[in-house]
Amino acid sequence: MRLRHFEIATITLLGSVFTICTIYLIPHKAPWVDEMYTWYGIQHDTFGQFQDSIGSGINYSPPLYFFLNWIWQLFLPQSLNALRVESLLWILGGTALVYFMLRKQLGATAAIIGVGGVLLQSSLLLGQSAEARSYGLFFFCGTAVLYMGQSLTTGKGTRSRWIWAFIAHLALSQTHYLGIVFSGMAALSRYLSMGSNRRQTLKTSPE
Repeated sequence: MRLRHFEIATITLLGSVFTICTIYLIPHKAPWVDEMYTWYGIQHDTFGQFQDSIGSGINYSPPLYFFLNWIWQLFLPQSLNALRVESLLWILGGTALVYFMLRKQLGATAAIIGVGGVLLQSSLLLGQSAEARSYGLFFFCGTAVLYMGQSLTTGKGTRSRWIWAFIAHLALSQTHYLGIVFSGMAALSRYLSMGSNRRQTLKTSPE
């Protein structure tokens, strides 16, 4: 899927405006209790210490977001604001996946208008992009599940696509408890779609 120059320029502009707004907001946003849970939960030198911290309560589960950041901080110590920037990157990545899905279904112009309109007006996305919590990763994993579902529905179900779809569902389920519900609903819709497609094939096949 090749992007044209105007698409690249427009998407870059939209992403840059959103990024500038988030970066401006981050230093002006006071830390709150859940963000401090995040920061404390990953500041450990050994896996045993990390495991004890993560097992201390619901604020640290599901564990994927905290585990990834614990690994990261072993090599590059993170501030609270760095964790917030990470959330921004996850949301930008998820938005890109939404754009590619809409582009395939509706075309570039409609996809740009739809994604740009939501990205630049959503106070929820703006707020979560400046949060040192798992919601940015949750958004990305959710869009990855939808993206892989579309890929399986519109293309051939190759082994690599099924593997990536499985990874997306697993990551979504391990990022937020609602991800388990969303993963199940996405899998069910995929199953029903496969059944519909097969019935349609049988109806249109020559006798």
